[in-house]
Amino acid sequence: MKPSIQPNIRFISVVLKELNFSVHGPIPAEVPLGIDFSAAQQLSEDGTILEFTLKTDLFGKIREGDAKPPITFNFTILGQFLKLSDDGMDLENFAKYHAPAHLFPFVRETIANITARSQLPVLTLGPINVIALLDNQDTSFDVHVSDHP
Repeated sequence: MKPSIQPNIRFISVVLKELNFSVHGPIPAEVPLGIDFSAAQQLSEDGTILEFTLKTDLFGKIREGDAKPPITFNFTILGQFLKLSDDGMDLENFAKYHAPAHLFPFVRETIANITARSQLPVLTLGPINVIALLDNQDTSFDVHVSDHP
């Protein structure tokens, strides 16, 4: 794709498909994080609609043997994208390089919103290269923790 050509792909919807949040014990003074991301994609039969699913588990990468907090917090966000014309980027490349970045603000908002309404400190994620994380590269990111006002 030439840099001057637009992708010709429209973001048509986002759905919080699944949310599992529960606190099932006393909250420890420090809550360890181990955010895990996974993704899946599906194209419509005619190849014009991409459904991209981004799953997030706030404690999914806590190593075995380490103490997991008594909290379950995982969710799935589904984004749909429409290819407007044959010009521009194909949906497979868009799914790999752009769809995760389009959905990540919804991940950030879900985490901040749910933690703000719970017994937990408010968690705000800093910039994250979600594409690198999905590719299993060693990428770090900032998490800002604040107490309830």
